[in-house]
Amino acid sequence: MKKVSLITIFDNPNFGTYLQALALTLVLERHGVKVEIIRYKRKCLFPKSRLRKWTPFLDPIRLIRDFLFPNKWINQIKLCHKFISQYVSLTKQYSSYSELEKDPPKADIYLTGSDQVWNTSHNHGIDKAFYLAFAPKNAPKLAYAASIGMSEIPEQYKAETKQLLDEYDCITVREKNAVDLLKQIGISAKEVLDPTLLLDRNEWTKYAAPRIVTEPYLLVYSVESKERDFIISRIARKIAQKKGLKVVEVSYTGTSKEIPDCDSHIYYATPDMFLSAILHSSYVVVSSFHGTAFSINFNKNFVTVAPDRFSSRIDSLLEKTNLINRKVCSEENLDESFFSEDIDFSEANAVLQKERAESMLFFDSMPR
Repeated sequence: MKKVSLITIFDNPNFGTYLQALALTLVLERHGVKVEIIRYKRKCLFPKSRLRKWTPFLDPIRLIRDFLFPNKWINQIKLCHKFISQYVSLTKQYSSYSELEKDPPKADIYLTGSDQVWNTSHNHGIDKAFYLAFAPKNAPKLAYAASIGMSEIPEQYKAETKQLLDEYDCITVREKNAVDLLKQIGISAKEVLDPTLLLDRNEWTKYAAPRIVTEPYLLVYSVESKERDFIISRIARKIAQKKGLKVVEVSYTGTSKEIPDCDSHIYYATPDMFLSAILHSSYVVVSSFHGTAFSINFNKNFVTVAPDRFSSRIDSLLEKTNLINRKVCSEENLDESFFSEDIDFSEANAVLQKERAESMLFFDSMPR
């Protein structure tokens, strides 16, 4: 049996991070390979590095808090690791690229997984680990549903990005914009589904925690700034009042960041609790890609509040499923249909079924 060494973002408490890694592992194993996920910690996640690399896009108060009180962040990551460790194999911890380069895991195939692995803003430049620069020279190098996330590749990174990606045998990405950006630097890539969308609702139900909130509720989930959270809060409250629902937030950050005006909060949630919270909700208001993806996959009435930046991956999914009208920028964008009409998911479901079949061709063509 061939062994795949999979690298993806695996060092933050975002629910989508772990669920996409789980989904990709499950699909790979169904195709007859053994998978081991590389436990790699990005340098940009160390508090000192985050302060040193501060940009105007980041919240300085949040950076200082993370620097002084990192335990909440670390404890949440431990909870997420505990969840996913039930289902996947992990390597030892690599705390730097140099550690990974000196002693890379042994495998037959090396694979860059999904999430924003090629986002040079999030990663504070090019992190060569996500470009498989550590892998043996002649080993097969593949990418499944890698994401750039940005509207363009910064000029200073184009040459190195091309040099690193030229070493790949096959590249697939999860947003149309990434196909276009890579084409501009001479790299061929195909758009595929995010790993979480390769599994349907019935399959995901097996990994969801029992129902947490008994009464009917509208779920809110945000990975945005506090300023954006106020917009999300107003939209959620307006819909909830019209629909007669409680407003419940699912959070991975504990009490340090709350969406205002919620009736209750699910603090320190784990990925299985996140799945349960969406699965049993009556309505969903989100600002994240994976919040949007699971809402569509579970056929939930939803609104996606446009994030401050890096929205191309959300736009790509909503356009693909012909649900771009579910994206709003403010409460003024809400019309009566958001309150009175259920979403017709028949077209979206048909698109996902077709796209799943096409995305599976990647796994069928892997070296055996």
